[in-house]
Amino acid sequence: MKTHAVSSLAFLLLLCCSVSLDAQVPLLEPGEELTRLEPLTGTWRGRVERSLPGGGKLVVEPIVNIDWEIGGVWLRMRDLSELPDGTMIENRTELTWHRVEKVYLGSWRDNVLPAPTTFRARWTDETTLELDTGQFLLGGRKHRVIQTYELVSDDVHRTVMRQGWDSDEPSVVAEGRFERVHAGIRDLPNPMENLGHLVGDWVTEEWESGQGGHKKRTVLET
Repeated sequence: MKTHAVSSLAFLLLLCCSVSLDAQVPLLEPGEELTRLEPLTGTWRGRVERSLPGGGKLVVEPIVNIDWEIGGVWLRMRDLSELPDGTMIENRTELTWHRVEKVYLGSWRDNVLPAPTTFRARWTDETTLELDTGQFLLGGRKHRVIQTYELVSDDVHRTVMRQGWDSDEPSVVAEGRFERVHAGIRDLPNPMENLGHLVGDWVTEEWESGQGGHKKRTVLET
């Protein structure tokens, strides 16, 4: 007896589309809209300056890897940033073209926010891609994030993040500049080989600061 290994979600989708299990399932294929995102692919090293409440600044130097997955119809971004105290911030972004709604759709998730955040995206001009979450609830307040990627050249792109709370218009909170490290992930034996010093088991250490408080840091376990 032939067994079909089909997940419950895929099975329901097949039924909704009235597709026989013996028929070929029509797969998504990369089109012109996804091809337009190709210049973003590769491995990038950046410098991002983030404004902090009270007027302070935080500077991080993330490493970002961008490539295609799931048959080349989803663009996947992964970035790692190390804060001054050693804390590692990891972000994953996925983006695709919705061929029915005729719009870019995606989500990002990280190890800071409690849940994935969805967004829509569009080209505001020939070189600038804008990701817009619209308003969503965060900590009981309405929040909106707009992230732009500007293609400066084949080897440089700039990012700008704007955030707004409640009814406030989003304002700039972070700006970054990224330079290409490798020609593309497909040329790498190991896509994340330049992050080798970050691979391993990370642990959080906490100790008395000697000034009536505690300090902690995240370090690579040896």
